[in-house]
Amino acid sequence: MDLKLNIKNLLKMKKNELKNNKKLEFINETSFIDLNDIHRFSWWTGFCDAEGNFQIYPKKRLLKSGELSKVNVGNGFHLSLHKRDLSLIKDIHNKLNLGTVYESESKDDVRLAVNDKVGINKICKIFSMYPLLTMHQLTRFLLLKEIFNNDIKEFKTLDLFNQ
Repeated sequence: MDLKLNIKNLLKMKKNELKNNKKLEFINETSFIDLNDIHRFSWWTGFCDAEGNFQIYPKKRLLKSGELSKVNVGNGFHLSLHKRDLSLIKDIHNKLNLGTVYESESKDDVRLAVNDKVGINKICKIFSMYPLLTMHQLTRFLLLKEIFNNDIKEFKTLDLFNQ
């Protein structure tokens, strides 16, 4: 499977959908939240476009000899704000029943971190139905979604991960 080619195809499809102003087809497993609340999720999409962070990162696994045995794939979604916005982060966390809230002791920020499968699945459903606006965030989200949906957990080498 050529992951870069798949992402490029998904981006082309997404650009066409945005041009045609069509919603994506959506799996009807929406019991976790009312995804038809367009006002809430339109705001959420724009907010995450500006403040969100979709993450795909390598986790090197070394043998006792120090030789690389494989590269696991980590993924997540983070939303970081100044500590004065703690109530907003907690409100998002509670209303979406999503992630874990962390308060930094060394910095003036708070973070909503979504790293579990159920949470990533919710993130994928929300942003599939309510697409991100910027190509940068959309590209990062589609990569996260592709890796999550295809259950890609490891690569043999760091070079394969970076392709």
